[in-house]
Amino acid sequence: MLVGCQKAVTTVVGAPALLPVSYPAQDNIRISELDDDLLSNMKSFAASSFLALVDDKENYVYSPMSAYIALSILYEGSSDNTKSQIENVLGLPNGESLRAKIKKTYEYNYFCNYGGNTKIANSLWVSSNVNTLDDYTTTLADNYYTEEYKIDFPTQKNCIPKWINYYTDNLFQLNEKDYQIGDETLLALINTIYFSNNWTSQFKNEYCHEYTFSNGEKTKAPFMFHFVRSEYAEFDNYCTVSDSFKNNYTITYIVPNEEVEISDLLNTNVLANNNTAITRKDVRVDLGVPEIEYENSYDLKPMLQSFGITDAFNYSMADFSKISSDSLFVNVIKQDIGISFSKKGIQSTSSNFKDVDEADIPDYLDRKMVILNHPFLYVITDGNNLPIIMGIVNNV
Repeated sequence: MLVGCQKAVTTVVGAPALLPVSYPAQDNIRISELDDDLLSNMKSFAASSFLALVDDKENYVYSPMSAYIALSILYEGSSDNTKSQIENVLGLPNGESLRAKIKKTYEYNYFCNYGGNTKIANSLWVSSNVNTLDDYTTTLADNYYTEEYKIDFPTQKNCIPKWINYYTDNLFQLNEKDYQIGDETLLALINTIYFSNNWTSQFKNEYCHEYTFSNGEKTKAPFMFHFVRSEYAEFDNYCTVSDSFKNNYTITYIVPNEEVEISDLLNTNVLANNNTAITRKDVRVDLGVPEIEYENSYDLKPMLQSFGITDAFNYSMADFSKISSDSLFVNVIKQDIGISFSKKGIQSTSSNFKDVDEADIPDYLDRKMVILNHPFLYVITDGNNLPIIMGIVNNV
């Protein structure tokens, strides 16, 4: 299967990877195990990087875990002050220890099964006149599942959108005009994530109908409704409620109270769940969720520069001597991400679902109704409680 996959990638992209990557099996055994230090550092990075990338106007979906992995790939090839700057943002000084932990994190979040699909892909694109060191190429392939390609950027840069389309099930349908990269580029790090997992509790067609979403303007949109057992927490100006996906993922919705703007919740205390709840209960929640499917593309360079990683992007200051003996600096570092929450995905594997009925939820639980009919935030965590995806829905 892996050999076939590699041939398919080569055919689609039009250039072979320097070293084939042996990805985890799509049905790999996912072990829930994560170091506390890595979890703490990733949570801190997640909140700060999300706030640096978004505003309160559009829809956003972002993978802090994916960005953290991409930054770790740069760390592996850096030295001296460039390394120190990246190290400060990662929060972990031991490269070999980081390498093993990132590999576990990647493997836990790489699969395709009856319950859904999560795929992370990394690639390093190097100018054809730059010679990379074998140790670095091997380290990326073996530990970070990163494909390295050598291309002539003026004539072959269309390989990059083809690669992105391949690893995101053609969600973005990119071409060279959509994804512009300068002819003078020497090194580009491209990171993608595709997340599509089914709800643990099925949304039934008979409970799904149009509802009004209000964000200053009122818009009719398709909504899905179901009930779940959930932890419901109330804070001063917002509440949180959780739902679950197959494959041991949890989504926590952060919902502002009436008259509270979404901008009031864009801070690290809210995103990192550092605020003290007024009440916190195990409840039955009747939940209404808009059907949403969208994607984003980010240039991560300005965000990383604001965090203090400056040398990596400066031709005269960058030290990537572990990548190549040639003088290199990073010109492009991007993330492309797509997400889909819909009853359609659930229906396609409906035979694998256990319907929830009244007998599944204890009678003694209080009942709450939460309808996401105005702008809200969400955080998706994996079985290690690692925030892999964060987002804002401002429009439907």
